[in-house]
Amino acid sequence: MVQRDFGYRDVPQDFTGLVFYTNLGGEFVNGYYYYYYVRGKISKMARKGSAGSVSPSQARSSCFSVPLEQHSGWVCVGDNCSYKYTNTTYVNLCDYTEETEPDTDDGGGYGGETTDGGGGDGDSEPPSNDELENAIYEKPFALLPDVPCAIVQQWVALAKFTVGLAQQQKVGGIVTQNSYPSFSIDIPASTAYLSKVLDIDNAYSSVVNMDYFGVRVNTLPMINGQRATAEQFLNLIRININNFVDTENSEFTPYNHYNVDDRALWSSNNPLGAIVSIDIWGPRNGSVIVSNYNSNSWTFSTLKDPFNGVHPVSGNREFGFTTNTDGSYTFYTRGVDRLSDAIITGSQIVGGIPFNQADELWTSFQNRIKLYVNNHSGNASNSITETYRPDWSALKDVVDGKKPLSTLSTDCK
Repeated sequence: MVQRDFGYRDVPQDFTGLVFYTNLGGEFVNGYYYYYYVRGKISKMARKGSAGSVSPSQARSSCFSVPLEQHSGWVCVGDNCSYKYTNTTYVNLCDYTEETEPDTDDGGGYGGETTDGGGGDGDSEPPSNDELENAIYEKPFALLPDVPCAIVQQWVALAKFTVGLAQQQKVGGIVTQNSYPSFSIDIPASTAYLSKVLDIDNAYSSVVNMDYFGVRVNTLPMINGQRATAEQFLNLIRININNFVDTENSEFTPYNHYNVDDRALWSSNNPLGAIVSIDIWGPRNGSVIVSNYNSNSWTFSTLKDPFNGVHPVSGNREFGFTTNTDGSYTFYTRGVDRLSDAIITGSQIVGGIPFNQADELWTSFQNRIKLYVNNHSGNASNSITETYRPDWSALKDVVDGKKPLSTLSTDCK
C-alpha cells in the first residue's frame, strides 16, 4: 500500500483508492472514517470503530472486508530461505454509510461505534433509491431483470466454453525465472512463474457477470471505397480494436514478452492462439488469449501470466455479429466472468471496480462502432445492452444441467 497525506478537500484528480481520516496524533477521527475515491471523486464512504487483521470469512454478513496491505518476510526451511508473502491486513467495515463530509473534531459527531444507521424513533419511510442500492450493494443478484431467453442461452454456452488444449499449453509455456512482478513476491526465485488460463468455475467471487452490448447496423460502412461485408467489418474492428474503445479505460496490445511474440499472429487473418495484453485503468492489468475464432466471431479467455499477473476476472468474452431477419446486422460483445480473487472482489464491493468500469468500456465500444459506421456512409442505430449479475450457483446449476434455463429467464420454456 502506498501512503499519501492530503485532506479530503484537496484529493488529487487522478487519485483512486482508500482515504482514512485521522487527527494530528494519528488516531482515527470519530471512530473510523474511510472514503473510497475514484478518479478524485468520492465513490463510497463508511465508518467503523476498529480495524485489524481479519480474514474475509471472519467478517459478519453485514460487513465487508477490504484488503488493506500485504505483508512479506523472510521464511526459512532448513538452510533454504526466501522472501515470501506472509499475510494480508484487512479493514472490516460495517453497517454504515454517510452522505456528508466528515466531522474533523475528536469529540461529538457520530460517536465511536454506532452502526444501526437509523433514527430509532419508530417512524418508517419508504427507502430511497440510494438506500435500496446500498441494500443490494453486496448482493447484486437480489434483483434480477427478465432477460430474453436467446441471450441467456448464449451466455450459458459461453460459460460452458472450454479453452482448447493447444491454447492451454501455449499459455503454460510462458515461463520466467528470477524475474517476477511486484505481486509475485510469494514465489521463490528458483521456481518458474506458472501461467494458466483462468477457469470461471474456480474464481473467487460468488457473483457472475453476464453482459451483452450490441449495435444494430442497418447499412454496413464503406471501407477503402467499397461497401464492407460483415466479416470484413468485424475483422477491421478486431485488428484496430483500440480505435473502437476508450483507451483511457483499457488499451489492447499484442503480447511481446518472455518467449512469446504474437504481434503478427494477432494481425493475421486467423488470430487463434494470439495472446493480448490489456492496460486496464486502475490497480491491475490483465492478459487474454484468442481461444476461439471464426469469420463471424472471436473469443477472449482471461489468463494468469508473468507480465500482468492474474486478470481481474476469470472467464470468456465473445465478439461477433449476427444477421437479423430484415437483413441488418448486430455487432456485439458478450461476456461471462467472475472476479478472480479477494482483492478484486473487495474493489468491486467498495468502488464498483471492475464491473462498472467494464460496463463503461463496452458502452464506448458500442458508441464507437456506431460513430464509425455513420461516418463511413453506413447506418447504425439502436444499441442493445443487457447486464445480469446473479449468484454463480444459479448459473452453475444450469451449466451443469441440474436446473432448466427457465430458472434464469421466464422467456425460456
